[in-house]
This record gives sequence, structure tokens and C-alpha cells, in this order.
Amino acid sequence: MKQHTQTIIAIGRSFDPDDDQTLALARTIPCTYFQNLAEGRFNEFDFLVDLPFGDAFDFIKGMVRCEELRISPYPGSTSLVIWAFNAIRRRPMDEWTKIAVWIVQNHDNPYSPFNFRRTRDDWEVALRESDNPIEVATRADEIEQSYQAKKHATAHRQAVRERIDKLNKGEVPESAEIRQRMIEELEREAGWPDHR
Repeated sequence: MKQHTQTIIAIGRSFDPDDDQTLALARTIPCTYFQNLAEGRFNEFDFLVDLPFGDAFDFIKGMVRCEELRISPYPGSTSLVIWAFNAIRRRPMDEWTKIAVWIVQNHDNPYSPFNFRRTRDDWEVALRESDNPIEVATRADEIEQSYQAKKHATAHRQAVRERIDKLNKGEVPESAEIRQRMIEELEREAGWPDHR
């Protein structure tokens, strides 16, 4: 297993898409290597936490290259790059954010490295605003928090509207608190100023 890990690091170091030697080197890695990584994905990549930064970065680059060459049979949301990156996130923030930015800029898989397309989209938006990896991570987190707040507010408004519909049908609200929230929602929708 260690031999193939070193091979992937070597592939990552060269990372030349037109290099025939890289392709030949990648083809020496048996499919069982990737299968073993996939089966042990929850802890199989732990070695990346303690590996020297350059080697860990090159391993990620090599995994991306193996996926692009279809040497690794785990594309899309099953990508091993995602699981490797989960281990990388236990490294210092300046290191894992640098790797994340590289992956977003160089890997076509829309699920990589976060396993969620929306998270990757957030990073792509943040990258248009800054090229500093830590600033990008911070901005992407702000975008996600804003999305979650809007999602929560929308769900809350929908729940209140459903209760208002029940009220219109003659049903009584379950509690005084719910009734007050319904009144406030109706006032907001009517454009009434806050009278408290």
C-alpha cells in the first residue's frame, strides 16, 4: 500500500496532463489500491494529517490526476479526493484552505472536495472576491451561513402560513406564542410598521 501512496505522490508532483510517463506511472497502481482506500475511507487517509505538507498536497494532486485519468474508479460524489480532503482538514487552516482552493480551481468534479455542490459553489463565488485561501474559506462559510439563515426563515414563514390557513378554516392556534407569531407574520406581509 505504501508503495502506491508514494506513486500517487510522484504523480501529484509532476501533474502534467500531457506527460505520458505520468499516465504510465498511474497505470501501475492496481484497482485494489483504490478499493482498499474506499473500503477504509473513514480512517484510511489519516496518514495525510502527519505527512509533510508538500507530500500531502502532492498526494491530493495525484488522486485528482488518477480520477481524471479514470485510474481511480470513484468519480463524482464517491470521489476518494473527498475522503482524502476530510483528513486534510485536520491540518492547520492555512494548509487545508490552500489545498481546497487548488482542488476547486483544478478539479472538474463539482462535488470535490466538500461532497456538496453548493459548498463548492460557495467557494467558487468566494474565489472571485479573493485569492487568499483563508479569506476564501471565511467568505464561503459566510455564504453558507446566510443560505442557512434564509432557509430557516423561509421554513418559519411557511409554517406560520400553514397555521394561518388553518386559522382561516376555523381551527384555533395551539398556543398564545403561535398566535402571536401568526399576527406578526400577517402584519409584516401587510407592510404594517412594528408597533411594539
